[in-house]
Amino acid sequence: MKVIESGRLVLPANAERARAFAADTLVTVHRRRDLLRTALGGNPLRGEERAIDESPAQLATDGISLEGDAGELLDTWLGRATEWVVLRDYAGSERAKSLIFLFGPAEPTPFALVKIRAQRSVAPRLEREVEAIASISELLPQNLLAMIPKVLDYASGAEGEVLVLAALPGRPIGISMQRSTRPHASHRRHLASAGAWLGSFQRATAPVPFRGTIDELSAVHGDLWPRNVLTAGEAQVSGVIDWEAGAASGPFWTDLFTFPLLFAIAPEENAARGFTRAFLEQSAARRAVDGYFDAYCATSGLPRRALRELFYRFAADSGGIAGKEGGWRASLDWAWMRQAVALSNRSVFSG
Repeated sequence: MKVIESGRLVLPANAERARAFAADTLVTVHRRRDLLRTALGGNPLRGEERAIDESPAQLATDGISLEGDAGELLDTWLGRATEWVVLRDYAGSERAKSLIFLFGPAEPTPFALVKIRAQRSVAPRLEREVEAIASISELLPQNLLAMIPKVLDYASGAEGEVLVLAALPGRPIGISMQRSTRPHASHRRHLASAGAWLGSFQRATAPVPFRGTIDELSAVHGDLWPRNVLTAGEAQVSGVIDWEAGAASGPFWTDLFTFPLLFAIAPEENAARGFTRAFLEQSAARRAVDGYFDAYCATSGLPRRALRELFYRFAADSGGIAGKEGGWRASLDWAWMRQAVALSNRSVFSG
């Protein structure tokens, strides 16, 4: 079998539907020349074709020996696919996991997503995602439930776990924004859509009528950033993925600020500069973040004036996080950000 390797992706060279899906949905385009080429219909998926002996399971397990129920489950679902794409997520790190997108005989999009994670990983267990989806799904109206992946199968063994989810339509907002040839307009549309979805989600899952005070709770995603929110059509949210850190009850303001902060700092080499541009200065990024909070407040019922105090609480909690478990929150200067907001009368929290 010949395969194409492109960055973290591996797929058969003759898998046309899987290749088209991967090119449109999974590949980040960096250089302006490639961005324009992709916008004109070029395929951003590149890589050397090479012959391999490994099966999709061997490529995805990446040194994990899946035996018993977990191994049988993986073999069963791979046997239902005619094409596949393997995505190695956080490859080589303690958060490593693999994703396999499975395609049927005629579908242009995958019918299922298989997640594989080693038991030695420091990331939340896939079993937690199963539990989070089950508990949160009970709280959601049908329109929001359709945006949460359905669990199709799960098994674990001594070395790893296998989780099978129904695939959701759309591609990550982060990739859609990054590929746009009109980034400022794209950022505004996509952030407003994400803010509206989050407001509706939190209002629907709050145990009492939602007012947005610091002590209130709602269901939480726990890792809400532009790569975990899917979009289809006119920048509308079509799904939200990766619920490994989710819970049916938690501080709603964690998700509220995580999304715009990661939008602001993820593309920047200097996190402080990204925060300043998007939260303190008048800029295109600032206008997108303003639109996000406007849409969130309109759907949740939270008054804009409450955002500042909620951000202070989020910053105080984040400042106490350290180590690998803290992830990106442990790496930021929260004291500086809080002071910058307090001293500014022109921040996103001033209106």
